[in-house]
Parts: sequence; C-alpha cells; structure tokens
Amino acid sequence: MKLKKITTVALLCIASTLISLGYFSNVFTKPSETLLSFNKGDSYEKLWKRVDSCENKGLTESALKIVNGIYTKAKLDNNASQFVKAILHRMKFESYKEEFSLEKSIFKLRDEANEAKYPIKPVLQSVLADAFWQYFQNNRWKFYNRTTTVNFKNDDIETWDLKAITNAVISNYKASLTNVDSLKRTKVDIYDDIIDKGTAECRAWRPTLYDFLAHRALGFLMSSEPDVSRPANRFTVNSDDYLKPYVDFVNLNITNPSDSLETKYYALNIMKDLTVFHKNDANPNALIDIELLRLDYIYANSQNAKKDTLYFNSLKALQTKFPSNERVTEIDFRIANWYLQKASKYKLLEGDSYKWYKKTAKEICESAIAKFPKSYGALECKNTLNAIHSKSFNLTIEEVNEPNKPFRALVSSQNINKIYFKIVKTSSQELRELSRKKYGQELYAKYKTFPEVTIFS
Repeated sequence: MKLKKITTVALLCIASTLISLGYFSNVFTKPSETLLSFNKGDSYEKLWKRVDSCENKGLTESALKIVNGIYTKAKLDNNASQFVKAILHRMKFESYKEEFSLEKSIFKLRDEANEAKYPIKPVLQSVLADAFWQYFQNNRWKFYNRTTTVNFKNDDIETWDLKAITNAVISNYKASLTNVDSLKRTKVDIYDDIIDKGTAECRAWRPTLYDFLAHRALGFLMSSEPDVSRPANRFTVNSDDYLKPYVDFVNLNITNPSDSLETKYYALNIMKDLTVFHKNDANPNALIDIELLRLDYIYANSQNAKKDTLYFNSLKALQTKFPSNERVTEIDFRIANWYLQKASKYKLLEGDSYKWYKKTAKEICESAIAKFPKSYGALECKNTLNAIHSKSFNLTIEEVNEPNKPFRALVSSQNINKIYFKIVKTSSQELRELSRKKYGQELYAKYKTFPEVTIFS
C-alpha cells in the first residue's frame, strides 16, 4: 500500500507544483490578450510542443499567448482535459508578471470553478481545495500566530485564520463530489490527454472520475488533522463497526458530528460510498482497494482495545471472499505482518504464547508468492521474508560498571546460532581520542591491536 503504484493523474502533479511554487496570477479578470491564430489542423499535442519550446527558450510571453489560444480552442471544442490544462499553465505563465500571484490566483481559480460546467467544475474544485491547503502549508507560521478573526474579507486570504482556510479546503473537496451520479458514470479516460495512465490493472482500481476525485479528497482527509480548537465531544473512529467487514460496514449510519471540520468523519463517509459503489463490481479490484485502505486507516487511528482482533478477522473475511484474485496477496501480506508483530511479544521463559507466530508469517508469505508470484502483494511478501531471514544481533551493557566486579550484558539476536566475543584492554581517554579519529572498519581494525583480555562464545 505504501509503495502501491496506482494510477496517478498528471493534473494533480501540475496543480500541486504550480501551487507550491506560487505560480498563480490574476488571469481571469484581465481583458483578453491578442490570441495567436492556429491552423485548422493544429493538434493540441503540436500546440503544447510550441508552448514547451517557448518556455525552454525563456519566451514566457509567447508561451502565454499560445496557452491563451489553447484555452479558447478547448472551450470551443468542449475539451475538458485541454481546458483544465490550459487554465493551470496560464496561471503559471501569468505568475511571472506580478507579485503575490498565489493569493490572487486562488480566488481567480475559484471564480473559474464557479463558472465552469460539468465535467470541468468538479476537477477545478478539487484543484482549488488543494490550492488552499498548499497555501496554508507555505504560510503555516502565519496561521498559527493568528488569532481567530471575525468579519474578515472573504476575498483576502491574508485575513483568514486556520479554521477559515481549513473549512475552505474541506468545503471544496466536498463540492467536487457533489454531482455523484454523473461522476460515477464518467470514466476518468476523458482526461487521458493529461493523465499518466499507469498500468491497465491499476486503472481498474479507480476507473471513474468519482474514484479519482474521491481518492484525492481522501488524500487530504486521511492525512491532515488541522490544529483547530474543537468541542470536547469529538468524532472518533473507535467503534467496533468501523473495523468490521465491508458487508457490515456499508449498512452503518455514521452520525454527523457537531463540528464541521471533522476530517475523519468525512473520510469515513467517502470510504463508505466508494465501498457501496464497488461492492457488486464484476472485477473486485476497486472494492479490495478501498477495503484495504479503510481497514488500514481505522487500525492506525483507532484507540479501540479490541482493534487487533477486529482488524485480523476482517482481513481473514476478505481473504476468504476473494481467494482467486491476485490482490489476495496484499491481504496475505497484512495478515503475515500481523503475526510478525505479535511474534515480538514472545518471551522464552514465560510460556509458549506467540512462539510460532514468526513461522506462521513466513509460511503465509511463501504461500502468497507461490500463488501469484508477479503480483504486488508477492513483492511485499518477499520484503517481509527478507526481514524474517535477516541476521542481526544487539548487545546492551550498563553505562557504568564497578571495577573488578561482574557486570550484566543483554544479548539479543536473530538467525544467529553463535556469537564470538573478544575483550581487549584500553582506557577511557584512549577510547575517546580514538573514536574522534576513526570509525567503521578502520576503528574495528584498531581495536584488534589492543591487548587481549579474554575470548569466549
């Protein structure tokens, strides 16, 4: 999941890059500049090559004129992907012409989103949400040093407090998912002109525009927890129900909290809707994808004392449901790691609890690799096997010991049958001086020249 290669949309990369560099400007209210005339047969690909050529030569004004022409052409052609691409590039080139372009362009982007029609509108709203959050990230210190404001100027982001900008982010992500039925009927392929398509199997995990925008929103809602003052009775993900199998989860009524900034609440609702959307798919990849995302998220954020058992049982239910799908290896990987984590609790002199858990984890990984050796989950299992088979040892001794008296040392090891020790004679001063000048193999070689006191194993 952390290394999971999924379909990545270039639109997100372009938007985030432009925002983080401050590439926004006042482009929507100025009078139209003289546009270049294009030949009737000019393709968008050819026009963008002209833009790239001008940019590489430092001719940003010429590049902007071509982009303005592409913007007009895309609008006339009703070409959603090229229209969005033109908006983002126009922001970038306009930013070279004036200061404070980021603040101004955020609201110009908002105006463009307000005027746009489907399917452009939800995409621009999602980009706008990201723009607000990038602005916060770039100016975090200002917001944390700013007290709560009242009667602030809606079009002056400099007057906003943390609560206001967080609300703007959440509101726009929610707005991008408003037209649910249309989004679910629209394939993400309509933005292929500006999409890094990834692999065919990855595209099957998130095939629609709704999947794309919903997962963009989840990227914020799952990872961000703004430090805003909250009521004492907050929304949590501690309920047993949130870690149950999807057949039970989809029937939950998730209570709306009193706080409008509860990111966990919105994240959980989007996950629920995605699960309902994909639970009857002929190809279960999208369902498995969102189910694993939910279980991992709740497991990481829940304070439920029973979450280990609930998480394990739901993984086993998912494994049983889709045994012939190659993504079952990703489930196997999680189950194996569950056993591996528990194996660390084994205490040699305290009974046999957890004694064979590491062996169980190893067998699960080997079985997963044998079933679908080329799957992503198999690669994850190989990494887990490497960790299980790796050799390591650690020696812990007291910081200070009484002269001429025995002292304790704790030796822990993995996959090592015998350890050899050699004690040599030195002084604290010599040791300090030596450690300042040498390290690694050179230091080890010097230790070997010291007078030997004893050898044992």
